[in-house]
Amino acid sequence: MFTNQQRGSALITVLWLSMILVLITSSMSNQQRTALAITHQHLSQLQARYGLIAAEQWLQYQLLDANPNQPPPLSQYWQYGPLQVRLHIQPEDDRINLNLAQPQTLIALFAALGHPDIYPSVLADRIIDWRDPDNLPRLHGAEAPHYRQRGLLPPANRPFNHLSELQQVDGINQSLMQQLRPWLSLHSRNGRYLPEALQARALQTEPPLQSQPAPAGIHRSPSWHLQLEAYQQGQFLQALDTVIRKKGIVTAARPYSTLSWQPSRFPLLFDGGPDVTRHQSIP
Repeated sequence: MFTNQQRGSALITVLWLSMILVLITSSMSNQQRTALAITHQHLSQLQARYGLIAAEQWLQYQLLDANPNQPPPLSQYWQYGPLQVRLHIQPEDDRINLNLAQPQTLIALFAALGHPDIYPSVLADRIIDWRDPDNLPRLHGAEAPHYRQRGLLPPANRPFNHLSELQQVDGINQSLMQQLRPWLSLHSRNGRYLPEALQARALQTEPPLQSQPAPAGIHRSPSWHLQLEAYQQGQFLQALDTVIRKKGIVTAARPYSTLSWQPSRFPLLFDGGPDVTRHQSIP
């Protein structure tokens, strides 16, 4: 016969064991939910990656016979299974080549972006001093002594190899870099003309800047700047920023050369860059 004390001890032991089993089960359940969520996230990212590649291939096909002077009226969104891919296409020569940009073009660009009066000429001269081969500072520029005094790397005195190198120019911070990125390129043939979308902004500066627009009949290279963003149920997943150029001799297998191909985990600055309102979205 068990005493009441023994029965009570056995009951407590059973309750403790039950609680431990519940905790173990709950922990395993949470781990499984976490594992499922991670697997779902990885699957979504993989779908987004291949969705962006598919959208890029579709755009390349659509642009095969396109005239760089007259971008085709494509939709703003492209559906790929559960994904909705946001599209933006522009001729690459609409952007300013950082290595070809003339001083007045850079000044007009900085002024159109809304910076104080003193900065456009200073930043323009510092960019040119960074890329030119000599060590002679321009009127508002800066060469190696200025950079050493500020504890910065000296100018490379060579053309820019990547847009990110622009942040090595004294005065170009990350915030300004984000504003500049949509308008600059290393593959464009344009170093003289302000993008059309910025012409109106330049005229609103004080004093107004008369930036020369690109002539209507100017020859543009068959190069395109593609910006793509993948969404699922309204949630951003991935983005792709790429520059392609149509080959002189088009082959069925590879009609384009890829000049730049940059995936991104962050949304692209569509609204901060060239106008996209000319594209019509799919209902």
